[in-house]
Amino acid sequence: MPTLRRNSRHTIPSTSTTKPSTRAMRASSSRPRPAPAELPNLLTVDEVAALLRTSRRAVYTRIRRGSIPGVIRVSRRLLIDSSILIDWLREKRTASLTQGDQQ
Repeated sequence: MPTLRRNSRHTIPSTSTTKPSTRAMRASSSRPRPAPAELPNLLTVDEVAALLRTSRRAVYTRIRRGSIPGVIRVSRRLLIDSSILIDWLREKRTASLTQGDQQ
């Protein structure tokens, strides 16, 4: 016999056939990030956030502050030139320490 689960508005039967919420499905369906060679010419804010491993909000904040290069505004849409972004990331990269460098 299925148990009843209380929602804020309704009582929902809790069974194994209940579909997960859309938010849960989005969170669990992580798409593999494309390699830099496979990136499209123009990236969306979501793609930049995935590439930088940060949130959309952080990307919008950095765009507003002018710290992400290659931003193109088309009407209300923000696109980022992938080649400029990748070059900027390569410039910002620091050399990692190896065991030989630590001594």
